[in-house]
Amino acid sequence: MSELSKIPKFIPILRFLREMNKVYIGNKENIDRIQSEIEALNHDPDFDDPHLPAIVIDTKCKIICSEDKRSIPFVRDRKFYPNDFTPPMYFTKSSNKNLLCDENIDDRLKPICKLKKDQLLLIDKILS
Repeated sequence: MSELSKIPKFIPILRFLREMNKVYIGNKENIDRIQSEIEALNHDPDFDDPHLPAIVIDTKCKIICSEDKRSIPFVRDRKFYPNDFTPPMYFTKSSNKNLLCDENIDDRLKPICKLKKDQLLLIDKILS
């Protein structure tokens, strides 16, 4: 959650999406525990995002949206994940929009309720 304070421009959209039941927040204690395990496995000082694979493991998140491309090789490193776990894909630019499909949403979060047109317009307004 502290990472969100670094990107205040996204807080309104996340707040709105949470009101629409489109945001899933993982188990903080479990994420912190997993993060500690990942930190013990990591010996590279360039990897400063151990919370990302921890969140992915806890929430079963399949996509990370980030402009921080430096983290990609670390977060996709299979050594941080259980054997049967697929590391997340990265959404880094609009050309990755093909990733935004129902197949990349964990079954626990389905069925997916589509947003209404006025809700989509509000999201566009917030992002503009």
